[in-house]
Amino acid sequence: MTKPDFSTLPEFHKRYVQHVKDYDLLEAMKISSKETLSLVRSLPEEKGEYRYAAGKWSIKEVLCHMIDTERILAYRALRFAKQICLGSKRTIMPPRQMQKTGTLGRSPTKWRG
Repeated sequence: MTKPDFSTLPEFHKRYVQHVKDYDLLEAMKISSKETLSLVRSLPEEKGEYRYAAGKWSIKEVLCHMIDTERILAYRALRFAKQICLGSKRTIMPPRQMQKTGTLGRSPTKWRG
């Protein structure tokens, strides 16, 4: 996975993107998942409520935020994929109709039915 051109990124995102290593996307996801689970599992349960300062999120709250964010991003990816596959008319193709239109090897633009 290569880093995007920094000149095209909003300032806020640059501090996150600078940490992206040059991995294949799927490999990066596997590594990230493995490292995150390893870190979380290494923490004693009583540390879950730890906050580094008053009014800051606890470790459990940070993890819940990460989970919520992943759900939102997965939903956005699903909506984006449907938009590409189904076209901009925003019509929802019933699954049976999509099955009848051809194999997965066909162009998504031909899946509109």
